[in-house]
Amino acid sequence: MVTDKSKKNLFILGWGMLAFLIFIAVTNPPGREVMITFSLLLGFSLFALSNFKKSNNLGLKFGIIPIILGIVFGVGFILISAFVPGFSIALPLLPQTIGETLRSGIILYVAPIVEEFAYLVALLAILTKFKFSDTSKMFLISMAFSLSHLSAYIFGIYDYTTLTQGLSAFYSNLAVFSSAFIYRFLTVFLVLRGDKVPILRSKVTNILFFITMHSVINHIVLFNLFSKLFTVTVVG
Repeated sequence: MVTDKSKKNLFILGWGMLAFLIFIAVTNPPGREVMITFSLLLGFSLFALSNFKKSNNLGLKFGIIPIILGIVFGVGFILISAFVPGFSIALPLLPQTIGETLRSGIILYVAPIVEEFAYLVALLAILTKFKFSDTSKMFLISMAFSLSHLSAYIFGIYDYTTLTQGLSAFYSNLAVFSSAFIYRFLTVFLVLRGDKVPILRSKVTNILFFITMHSVINHIVLFNLFSKLFTVTVVG
């Protein structure tokens, strides 16, 4: 059950993150383009959510259980991915000039918050408002998330000098698309159907669970914690 207080907390998180992104954009010129991109995405999400409050399925409630479950699901996603042929997990390609600390902060914390807010909160609320079926929601949100992660590859394929190199990159890109699609499909499924599992009943309406899961996956990939289990691809 999503309470009014948890929905209010969600807005506080969104506006707080937007203020932080704008501050970093102003004070850190090398990272300005990245911060502006995230700011626009989050700003649109907040605008959409403000107009579709009643269709929102998620809130924010602080607690240790959602964090623990997020860690378990994040690690589990990585371990299961080891058995999927050609599975590739992507990290954003960010300008080296922004500095290693800021780059890590974006990948580990900013991206999970902004992306979960945009796709799992705002876009899901919009589709719910217009009475899309659950299957349609899962498919459309997963497609949008996957295409956003794949876009750099579609344009970058023309940089390869030979057809063999281009095809090799293309198949790698499909692997990245598939991993992003599966991840997002799973998260939307959990929001829509996860309440049928007793241990998840109050957790799948808490964005903290999904932010933790996303962040854990990015931690594992960024630091190559399970480097022998999967392929890491850099996108941007």
